[in-house]
This record gives sequence, C-alpha cells and structure tokens, in this order.
Amino acid sequence: MPPTRPHVVMCVADEMRADGLSHHGNPAAVTPNADRLVEDGVSFRHAYCQVAECTPSRCSFLTGWYPHTRGYRNMSSMLRPEDPILIRRARDAGYFTVWSTGRSFDPPDVGFGIKSFCERACDGKADCDLDAMRSSGATDSSLCVGPLDDAVERGFSDWFATDAAVDAIRSAPDDRPLFLHLDLAAPHPPYRIGRSWYDRIDPSRLPPRIAAPKDWSGLPSRYRLAWETNETVRDWSESQWDELRRTYYGACARVDDHLGQVVAALKERGIYDETALFFFTDHGDFAGDYGMVDKWENTFPDVQMRVPLVVKPPRSSRPVPRISNAMVELIDVSATIEELTGIAQEHTTFGRSLLPVMRGERDEHRDFVFAIGGGTHEERERRLLGTGGEQKYRPEANGYPKQIAYTREGPEYGKAAMIRTRTHKYVMRLYEQDELYDLHSDPQELRNRIDDPSLAPHLADLKERLLRFFFETGDILMRGRMEKGAWPPGRDR
Repeated sequence: MPPTRPHVVMCVADEMRADGLSHHGNPAAVTPNADRLVEDGVSFRHAYCQVAECTPSRCSFLTGWYPHTRGYRNMSSMLRPEDPILIRRARDAGYFTVWSTGRSFDPPDVGFGIKSFCERACDGKADCDLDAMRSSGATDSSLCVGPLDDAVERGFSDWFATDAAVDAIRSAPDDRPLFLHLDLAAPHPPYRIGRSWYDRIDPSRLPPRIAAPKDWSGLPSRYRLAWETNETVRDWSESQWDELRRTYYGACARVDDHLGQVVAALKERGIYDETALFFFTDHGDFAGDYGMVDKWENTFPDVQMRVPLVVKPPRSSRPVPRISNAMVELIDVSATIEELTGIAQEHTTFGRSLLPVMRGERDEHRDFVFAIGGGTHEERERRLLGTGGEQKYRPEANGYPKQIAYTREGPEYGKAAMIRTRTHKYVMRLYEQDELYDLHSDPQELRNRIDDPSLAPHLADLKERLLRFFFETGDILMRGRMEKGAWPPGRDR
C-alpha cells in the first residue's frame, strides 16, 4: 500500500551564496535545474542562515533552535543524543530515512540509527586529493583555484553521495514514505571544479565584485585581520579574482547538476509530485567580495548570510509557484517539514512554517531575521577548528586567518549578534564597536553609521527587538512528563 504522507528530500549544499542561482539575477550563474523547480514551487529571494559556519548552521536548521539556544556556535559544538534532530524524528515517525553524505557533523554517540549509503560508497576515499589537483592544473595550491581534469573532480565525495541518494530513491520500500537528506560539500573552499563546469561560466558576465575598502575603520576587526594575514590573495589582480569567482560559480553549477540527478530519479520512480523537495545551503561565501575568501562566523554581510532556498512542496499542498520576496530563516525549514508530514513537534521550536506563503495566502513571513556567531575569550572551544583538535596552517594557506583569530586574545573572534530588517542591519559586538548599516543607501555594508544621530530612532528600535529576541529564545524547556514526587537528578530541592 503506498504511503499517505509525502516523501521528503533535503538537498543541502555547503557555502553557496544566494546569487549562485541564476533566477536570482546573476547573469553568470548557470542553474537550470533549480530554475525549473520554481515552476512547481517557491524560491525565497530573502532567505537567511542563522550562523555563517557549517556545523552550527546545520545543527540549527535540523532542530529549529537558534545557535545560542543550545550552544551551536562553533565547529566543536555539535548535535547531542537528546537533541530533537529532524531526521531521527522522521525515522521514529515511520519514515524510511537516508542520510547520504561524504562528511559528517555528528559525534559518534548521537546514534541516529539512520541508513547511510555514502560511507560505504566512498570506501575511505579522500574528499580532496591535493597532489592530484595540483598536477591537474590548479593555479594556486592553497585555494586550488582554477579548472581541474574532470576525472579528478569526479573523485570528490559529492559524486558518491549523489549516486547513493539516487540509489536510495530507486530502492526505497513502496510501503513507507522516504526521508532523504543529501549533504553536498560544494562549493565550499578550497575552490575547485572540473573543466567542463568551469567552461560553463562566462567570465564576461560576472557581476561587479565588492572591492576591499581603502579604509577598514568602523568595520569588524575580523575583516582587517583577514586582509592583513591572507598573503595569498592580498595582492591579487582583478583577473585573478575573476578566476576564483568563475571557479566558485562553476562549483555552484555542478551542485545544480546533482540536484537535477535527484529530481530525475524522483520522476523516474514516479514520486516527484508526492515529494516535498528542499534545496538550500548552510551559509554563503565571500568569494572575492571585500577582497576575502571563505566566511567568518562572527561577521554578517549579506554575501554570507543570504542563501538559496527553493521549496517544491507536494502538488496536493497547492503551491503558487513564484519567486517570493518574503523574509525567511533556515530554521523555518524544519517547521515546514513538520507541518507537511505531521511529524510531532515535541519540543519548543522557533521556526515558522512556510506553507502559508507557498500557498499564496500571504506574501510576508518575518519582519526581521537574526544571526549569531563568535565567542568569548574564556571559551577554549573557540580554538578548535572542527573535531580534530587544534590544526596548524601555513601562513599562505586559506585557513591561516581563521587560526589567528581563534587563538589570539583580541576582539577578532568576539561574540556578535545580528538583526536585519528590509532597510537596516544592526550588529551588537561584545569586544568592539557595534555596527549599523542603512541598506538602501549602502547595500554593500561599507559605511558603519552606528554614531549617526539621524539613525538613532532605527538603532533604538533594533536594539529593543534584539533584546526581545534573546529574551524569547535564550533557553528552552525540555518537554516530557515528570513522575509524581520525582525531582530532576543532580538538583537540590
């Protein structure tokens, strides 16, 4: 008997900016598969992540919690066994769950109990063979900028993960709904792509780059640190930046092809119309803007925070296909899936379902969006770049500015929080000057107007909203019935 609940597919890229989608107006982007999804669903032009770092962002949208609510603020703060992980709750609700990934951001003791194809498919193959990439013609050894031989590029984990996802769609049981999470690594640095993808990007169509400012005053100290310590890119010519950007958008085009393979498999299986398909990414990337590469977890320019989000709901939900201008957050993804599938929401969550917008019942969703990142001087965890402990980078390597920020006692890694409306952005900083930007007159966020008296009313309003946001979301009650007469262990009455 066929399942009555919709199938769910989450296709999540890593570090893809919103302008990586051609239907968002970038003339250089090549994403025909994502563009076609808009014929059956909704693309959100103003979707924002909650932290510009891979692991914390994913922990946030898989639980519906903001990063500060549970301490998801860096690469060593991962999902815990008791966390309400969406994929595991789908499994418990009767879904056939598959997590296809070449990488992992959960510690071994989480115990998802979820069938994982890609670990077996990859068979221990490294995601990035630097020697092969250099011999293939990459023009820079630390960033791996430039085209590679297609045969080398097809050895990356995304190909194994996508093949495993397609196999899962084809072999999933007929009597249970499918819940598939495809986790892709591209276009995350080091910037690398096969020549066939690189050649798809016309460099003459690249949009203007946001150049590094001549004066860093008023801007986050993290910017200046990145500029001063990344020797590889500091003196690049504009043609070199174009090479990097062409490579980056080529990687976005390859991600779109992986999405197309998933869509084709759903149609081949005959379940496309009954599938809720979510295509998005964890955060954006500087990709040359401001003279920088990669991302910083405690800075909040739109090139980092605004992300692609395309949702193709089941046909039965009667979507109104279009590009929506509603402001949304990635934590809204889990709430939307819960409403579509009937998966019980057994925990306090802060996401809001996107279905009313997708059905055309309203055009607005949120008045403002939030993000947080960085840490305090006392937090030893800030020194950990992932779960492997303290890593060492050469001064010419892309990760070197991050290591400097993580280990020094200055303000560069300091904790910060952002609130953004349609017209203004305010950033509160723990160890340095706050920021305030008028997004109409300064869309590139280059002029900090925190001390401008003409913006004082906006500043007061944003501070009040940020206070209320933290007041509402600063903690959560863990739900569950306590037996009569019991008392939480380890607590005195």
